[in-house]
Amino acid sequence: MIKSREKAASQTTSVFLADLHNDDINRLRSQLWMGLMVTTFCVLFITLIARHLRGDPTPPMSLLIQGSLYAVVFANVLLRKTRHANFVQGIYVVCIHLAVPTVFVLYGGTRGFGDVALLTAVIVSMLYGWRRWMIVTYGAMVITLIWVLYRDSIGEPVTPLLDYSAQFTALKFVIVVLVMTFILRYTNAFYKQLIEKYRNFANEQVRLNLELQANELQLTQLTRNLQSSRQKIVTAREEERRRLRRDLHDGLGPMLAAQVFRVGAARQVLHRNPDKTEKLLIDLEGGIEGTLADIRQLVYGLRPPMLDQLGLVGSITNFVQRNESNVRIELEIAPQLPPLSAAIEVAVYRIVQTAVDNVIKHAQATHCQVRLFVRDDTLHTEITDDGIGISPSFMAGVGLTSMRERSEELGGTLQVLAIQPKGTRLTSAIPLIFTHD
Repeated sequence: MIKSREKAASQTTSVFLADLHNDDINRLRSQLWMGLMVTTFCVLFITLIARHLRGDPTPPMSLLIQGSLYAVVFANVLLRKTRHANFVQGIYVVCIHLAVPTVFVLYGGTRGFGDVALLTAVIVSMLYGWRRWMIVTYGAMVITLIWVLYRDSIGEPVTPLLDYSAQFTALKFVIVVLVMTFILRYTNAFYKQLIEKYRNFANEQVRLNLELQANELQLTQLTRNLQSSRQKIVTAREEERRRLRRDLHDGLGPMLAAQVFRVGAARQVLHRNPDKTEKLLIDLEGGIEGTLADIRQLVYGLRPPMLDQLGLVGSITNFVQRNESNVRIELEIAPQLPPLSAAIEVAVYRIVQTAVDNVIKHAQATHCQVRLFVRDDTLHTEITDDGIGISPSFMAGVGLTSMRERSEELGGTLQVLAIQPKGTRLTSAIPLIFTHD
């Protein structure tokens, strides 16, 4: 049971994690890509408008670069849910990485646009995932940055190569604000939802651990019950052995010894007094018959021979026919019973025998119904009578206690209930233990 629960818990955990990574993380990553595309579009558009308003010239190469970036952005938006999404995202990452060395050269070191460009390159590569070709792009960034810093350290700064670059203070501020807003907004949403999912996952783990502890307690209780049942079986076996020893020692032993004395007495008077010998032999014959009857009773107490001769159905039918007198006994047995173990046969026969005896002797009934049927792999025995019934303060006697023990030691149950308007119903349910051929 514990292994099955652990397996179920492991499967539930695997499904939960798979759902977390395959659905939520991919959905959040898609939101991050959309935010990144929107931010890129806004940066390009604001830059273009600002240059146009200030009257700054826009070289054809700059227009070509901007147009290419617009195309990459729109391709990412249009193809984000298709099988080409990974490819166009890779193109975007390459463009961002190639733009970083240019920004270093134009705007110098890691100041201003250089900071934003390098941070953006790192973020998009983290979002996209590491690829081997990034060694080349990151290598170009590192080489360019080292070269720019070296030029600055020797007093020959690269920046500004463009006259208008120093005039872009307001534009730089707007771009930095857009990028940082994007980073804070989507990173916060991403990790907030991740934390919530992992909190739910932790709660699920706590619930599974509680179920596992409950199952362990149940298993412990079942183990104790099993041990108690084994002790009861051993006790019952030893009690039966003690009863047999007592019956053999106190009953059959003295009777056989008496027969031996009678045989000796008969031998002594055999020739002198034939009449007395005949009388002794007649007494000996009666004693032997009594001894045989006691032996049969012992054997019958172990297992009714009728079960081996007629089977369970035949034995119950024979018993009912022999005991039907003032009480009319109606027998209803399923047409076909499955093969039963010897223990179930004895238990059911004894329950029927004891219950019918109680009905005849104590119930003051005129009608009794005995039913045997199988339902849900359980053999049900039901004895109903129209007698005086049982009172609420009824105390179980030896017979009822014996019937209940016979049923419970096979994993079954036994109930005695009063029925209306009068009468009693005894029901026994014993799980089937099929015999093996």
